[in-house]
Amino acid sequence: MEQSPHCALCGDGALEFAMEKNFPICDPEDLKSPYAIVINHTDFKEYVKHHYMGNPVNDHPDDRETNHTVSAAAMDGQNAKGNPIEACPDDPETNDTVSAVAMDAMGHLACATSTGGIAGKLKGRVGDAPLVGCGGYANKMGGATTTGVGEAIMKLTLAREVVYNMENGKNAQESARNALDKMEEFDDGFGGVIAIDKNGNFGKAFNTIKMVWASIKDNTLEFGMEQDEVDTEQL
Repeated sequence: MEQSPHCALCGDGALEFAMEKNFPICDPEDLKSPYAIVINHTDFKEYVKHHYMGNPVNDHPDDRETNHTVSAAAMDGQNAKGNPIEACPDDPETNDTVSAVAMDAMGHLACATSTGGIAGKLKGRVGDAPLVGCGGYANKMGGATTTGVGEAIMKLTLAREVVYNMENGKNAQESARNALDKMEEFDDGFGGVIAIDKNGNFGKAFNTIKMVWASIKDNTLEFGMEQDEVDTEQL
């Protein structure tokens, strides 16, 4: 957006632009997770249901000792053909969305997001993360990013819905909660939201079992993972 007049590029054009700007290029083979290989589209709906519920997995003795958890995407199970899908608790590729919202010293607001992808999708499927207003959105009133079932997020343009609430006088926390409740009512979707409003207030909401989050304001770090969990540290 700083080096072209466009808001977004895709496909071969995006690759050519990235190479022209000497941006590091990822090998597509590096994006293939174990689950992308063993799970096909006939498994998609069932896989998504378990993946985005956010259930922790602590079945391995070593995990219980260290309290290590992973998402339900790493659960033992079977695919539609009856072939086993084994848990991979130490596999970093079972991770999900990483995103952020921020305000600088001048009061400018911004958001950034990435995606962990989802196994079993059809070729060519586009998720919420690259779509403005779905995976992320920011203007002078607030910023928001999302995680969860991309199809449900896109139907509501969830990030835009969060900021719309802030434009109508709600703070970041109220806006995140209202928008997520609307998505759940509208599409029964699973997911989570983080948000920041024009006053620097942070908000978060999720309807999964867990969502890891953290915020920093005035040298105070707040963080949590479970519903209503808020821990605090001074920096």
